[in-house]
Amino acid sequence: MQQEIIENRDLDLPSQRQLLARFRCNAIMKEALSVFQPQYETKRTDSEAGKVIDNLGEWMQSSFDKTLQAYVDQASKYDTAVFEQVKSDLQSDLQKSLNVVFVSQLRNLQVDAEKTFVDQFEVPNMKPGFL
Repeated sequence: MQQEIIENRDLDLPSQRQLLARFRCNAIMKEALSVFQPQYETKRTDSEAGKVIDNLGEWMQSSFDKTLQAYVDQASKYDTAVFEQVKSDLQSDLQKSLNVVFVSQLRNLQVDAEKTFVDQFEVPNMKPGFL
């Protein structure tokens, strides 16, 4: 058996190991994202509808950490270079997704702040004789 492996030039074990690692790490990443995605979609939909989401920062940090940890727990046993590359891709995907909700949250907070300003400052002070 060992002689066959030595003589078989088509057999490239390091490449095969990396291909397997890439396949498994990508599958694990998709699985981790499948848990994150429904929660994210709910937050994104609420935020895009103009709702200010309470404790958004805590949710974002928790979701990021849980999703990343789910990947690390299952994929860390595979080829280190492949594992790290897919981990980096996952982090980037999570950051891009969370950024959409964050920017929407900022926009919603600005609208609420402007409304509060108008309600508390401009309207009461628009009485005759104010200026």
